[in-house]
Amino acid sequence: MKPTIVLTRGLAIAALITLALAISPGIAHPGDAPASRPLAAPMPLGPSIPIQGRLTDAAGHPLPTGTYDVAFEVCHSGGACPCADAYSLYVENGLFSTVISDCSADLFDGQQLDLQITVEGELLTPRQPIYASPFAWSLKPGAIIHNYGTGHALSLVTSTTGGSNSALHAENSNPTSGIAIWGKAAGNDATVVIENLGTGALLKGFGGDSGEDEFRIDNDGSLQVRPDTELFFPASLARLTPAAGPLTLLYQPDGRVIVDGPFGNGELQISLPVPAVLYGQPIEIETITIYCQTDWMTTNTTRVALWKQDVDGTPSLIMDLFTGVCSVTPGGGYSFSPVSNNMLDASTGALSLELDIHIDYYDDEITLGAVKLTLDTHDGY
Repeated sequence: MKPTIVLTRGLAIAALITLALAISPGIAHPGDAPASRPLAAPMPLGPSIPIQGRLTDAAGHPLPTGTYDVAFEVCHSGGACPCADAYSLYVENGLFSTVISDCSADLFDGQQLDLQITVEGELLTPRQPIYASPFAWSLKPGAIIHNYGTGHALSLVTSTTGGSNSALHAENSNPTSGIAIWGKAAGNDATVVIENLGTGALLKGFGGDSGEDEFRIDNDGSLQVRPDTELFFPASLARLTPAAGPLTLLYQPDGRVIVDGPFGNGELQISLPVPAVLYGQPIEIETITIYCQTDWMTTNTTRVALWKQDVDGTPSLIMDLFTGVCSVTPGGGYSFSPVSNNMLDASTGALSLELDIHIDYYDDEITLGAVKLTLDTHDGY
């Protein structure tokens, strides 16, 4: 006679009831230990899954009381059964109560599972679906998972793709204050460990403006930041070159330099000591601004050349302009943006600015204030 099985409450419900009893507040009874007695160390929940059911024959009558060889298997819906337990199970008037304890936690990953049962060598069909309990769909606010043993207290795994599909989404929707994720460690190890076994970035940070990442840590550990870096260089770095001609440089206490001389042409050079690499990233020269003032527009620069040198000293032009950049207005500046050969890296980076100057009249002069470089360290912007 082929037996059948009826689960009285369902696997998930039975598991929920057992868990609720385990965490419910205790009720004091006469003879209970005083509250001051030291408590035993907390123990994590075991891997056993409670199951209760009723075995009947084909006519619906409960099986006679006795011991039966019963095997339980937890199976992927329509697929393999990765874990199983077998018992000589005592059944009383068809009712039984036992546990399945040979399943690993990673089996219960949110996908549909079924329970397959074999009684006295006979496979019962169909498989019984395992349903989720309502509280298994979420966590009570303030829920705590405390791991007193080894391994991870919580593991989240996803196989979906796309930027909006993640194993963990944490959000604080309070528009004025609050933190989405807070990590704290008390030992000598890292608070957060990030690992990417592919080629993508290790970490991205987004702001509230345009949706692009404000900073990024690439897979090789290099840091890229969106904000530009601006460096100022005082005119006191200026030096006359062998082609200086009649020019003289008068260094002022405030860092300015007055370029003076009789009528004629000359040349000076300003060294720009910039780092070739910032945050582990090559540098792109976005703009260069020269702040200078002239007494008369015809006394001005005739050529502006920006050079860089390789590690072996080989120079190359970043930009070469034949123009006047000095203004008769105090505080004026002239900016230009190189369009080629403007990347600096570990093999290049020694910059120098060449200024060819024409003095139109013997008492004319040019006042150099500073040079500003705007650098980009993020190749994505």
